[in-house]
Amino acid sequence: MPAHSVTGVWAFASGGRHATWLGAGSGTCYQVGFAGVACGIARGALDYFVDLARNKMPRGFKSPLRDNAVIQSGLAQAEAGLRAARGFVLQSMADAWKELQAGASISVDQRITIRMAATHAIVKAREAVDFAYHAAGATGIFESHPLERRFRDMHAVTQQLQGRMSHFETVGAWMLGAEADLTFV
Repeated sequence: MPAHSVTGVWAFASGGRHATWLGAGSGTCYQVGFAGVACGIARGALDYFVDLARNKMPRGFKSPLRDNAVIQSGLAQAEAGLRAARGFVLQSMADAWKELQAGASISVDQRITIRMAATHAIVKAREAVDFAYHAAGATGIFESHPLERRFRDMHAVTQQLQGRMSHFETVGAWMLGAEADLTFV
């Protein structure tokens, strides 16, 4: 893959110098790419939900969704989970970038960490989208509604190879020193 084909996904760690990422391998690029898409979908869902919750008056309620303690707690947990997962991906990639910049290859341990971070980000992004979709109530179920679209898009991401929960088995096996299939690491 030519250096000019590597997208801006890596620019956060490289200061705009992309060529070194070629040493990361396509698997790492896919992992982090799907994690980025998932986090972006979740970010959009949570942002939309906050705007909705400020004004939506659920049927039978006397105050907007924003005043509901369950909604407040759920939103805070979804936000914390998404931000932490995104940070883990960025940190694991920044650590790998240091090695690549020094001319080394990414180690298996680093690839395992990137796999763990990327899969975790996809899971946390799905949880955030699921929260927003369900907390919005019937408002979000219609095909024309932005939350419904983000819900479908997020679940399409989780159905891809990069969203497989079995990646955690691989990571756990590696961490425990057991035999691990590194095909998708």
